[in-house]
Amino acid sequence: MYTNMQLGISAAICIASKILSKEEGYTKKYISMLTMGCTKKSVDLLKMCDVDLEDPDTYRKTALFFNSKIEELKKLI
Repeated sequence: MYTNMQLGISAAICIASKILSKEEGYTKKYISMLTMGCTKKSVDLLKMCDVDLEDPDTYRKTALFFNSKIEELKKLI
């Protein structure tokens, strides 16, 4: 079971990665999700912008992101 912090970080990394890669139409999709406020469960709202916290692949991608940042940091040290 993941903690709320792990879930939030994983969601944030997925969202930020899609925005930074300029995935077509993603910003609009993300803003649409934000306008829904608390009308649904968070996990369901996030699915609206292609973030599935019920999919183990989401956490694998988060781990890969952190591993890449650790490798970048090692090169700087």
